[in-house]
Amino acid sequence: MEHTDVRNPVWGAIDQSVILCEVKFAGFSDYVPFGAIASDTAQHGREIYAELVAGQWGEIGPYDPPPPPTANEQYAAAIAAGLIVTCAATPELDATYSVSPDSMAAINHESQFIATHDEFAPGESVLPWPDAGGSLHTFPDTLTFMAFARAAQRYVSGCNQTLLALSSGSGSIPFPSNIVAID
Repeated sequence: MEHTDVRNPVWGAIDQSVILCEVKFAGFSDYVPFGAIASDTAQHGREIYAELVAGQWGEIGPYDPPPPPTANEQYAAAIAAGLIVTCAATPELDATYSVSPDSMAAINHESQFIATHDEFAPGESVLPWPDAGGSLHTFPDTLTFMAFARAAQRYVSGCNQTLLALSSGSGSIPFPSNIVAID
């Protein structure tokens, strides 16, 4: 694509591999946000990068790193990552499980039923449970499910405690590891 003007170039990466800018392409009335890289698969991308580095479109502004994520963003990322479970006794359970609010409600419901009635809610001797991707894994007994439920509850509780500490300005506290081993 032929371009007629480039403006507002700034380094888009600390290693200077990307230049962010606005490009006006022939036939278009408005400028388009553009990320120019030397290894672009499109000829015009490589050309714009070379022109910018050569100074044809003015000085390239410094790289401005994004602000660090907020406590709420870190919390959301920790919850979205799920809980990576390994189980030596039942390797078929090895998976990443969701710990979203809906998933935790289901885990808590099942664990409460088990604690009250000493059996799975469906009345079966095993319990299929979905991982974060929707694939089912069969828990062989209530003890194994309760170990999973404890791990999920501890992880989410740890994330909640970290969020509270970060939000109150209690320094930089890492979120708990989302990798657990259960029996």
